[in-house]
Amino acid sequence: MCSVSRCAEVRPELGDLADWFSTALTKAGYPSINAFITSHRNHRGSPLPDKNALYAIKNALELPSLETVRHLAEALGSPPETAASTWLRASRALAGKELGASLLLVGAGSEA
Repeated sequence: MCSVSRCAEVRPELGDLADWFSTALTKAGYPSINAFITSHRNHRGSPLPDKNALYAIKNALELPSLETVRHLAEALGSPPETAASTWLRASRALAGKELGASLLLVGAGSEA
């Protein structure tokens, strides 16, 4: 079995969201994801994702839910509106890429 970072492919459409998360971590005073996790470990019932999911966000590997991004923003003291608008742009860019790939497949199928 492989780790997320070894199996997943970087998705350029998620770059702005990854940048937002890295910047928010730094501004909140966390030098690393591990420091953030350690700080929030004792918050029972925390809706924050696990370490692997946080690295996937930071490394632009997968799009988290909007709710997750809002919770992260709150935990990091970052404006949730900024996080939500960054997530929305990433989501739209990713959907556009997937739609384009689907259209290419449909077009290739009609030529056969």
